[in-house]
Amino acid sequence: MYDSSESANEHEDSKLCQQIVHPPMLLNGRKFSLRVYVIYFPEGAVLTPKGKEMHGSEVYVSTEGLVKFASALYSDEASNDIDNQYMTNSGRGDGRSSKQEDFLYLRNQFNENNVDYEEMWMNIRMSIQLVMNRYSSKQQSIDGDIICTSDNVSYFGLPKILGFDFILDDKTNPWLLEVNRFPGLDPRATSDCRVKHSVQYDAWIAATERIGFSAEHMKKFCPQDYKGFSLEKL
Repeated sequence: MYDSSESANEHEDSKLCQQIVHPPMLLNGRKFSLRVYVIYFPEGAVLTPKGKEMHGSEVYVSTEGLVKFASALYSDEASNDIDNQYMTNSGRGDGRSSKQEDFLYLRNQFNENNVDYEEMWMNIRMSIQLVMNRYSSKQQSIDGDIICTSDNVSYFGLPKILGFDFILDDKTNPWLLEVNRFPGLDPRATSDCRVKHSVQYDAWIAATERIGFSAEHMKKFCPQDYKGFSLEKL
């Protein structure tokens, strides 16, 4: 495993392998993954109307997220269509996009099948909390350039939006697949437009309140079909 920001030539033979989560939970016969958005504010000095103030790190998880489906029905049998059965990327780089739904759809599917959505969500929150705690504890060992960048982000109160990707097994246990440092926030279709715009809007609401300003002036940027503040503080 290596940092993708490093030179590719140094790691030409490096590979990262993950064990397949099996059996997976299916929805309408298809595999799916969950994109959960996390908003992070690093610890450090923050410029506020009262001057420079020290703030601790803050982590929020958005209840708005995306359910990303594989484009083909799942099967345990050997198949030449394995990519379409397993891959849930919304932008696959080959001109194809998979179907996406929001978390309201997921909650409704859980309710229809008598599955406990709240327990699943609690486990996702615990996983995110563990990862972010580990990240915060390791920050001091990161090289100076990154720490300097983090200090600048903190000082100006800028929100950092991360994308946590999970898959559920057949017992609805969430398994973390990866953390995206730069998740795509430009909508690819109408199915993800509302979610992505809402997450970005909520991130700036949290940033505004963190530096001591009223969020009232943000109302003019409120996206269409906005359903309300979605961030839960961890």
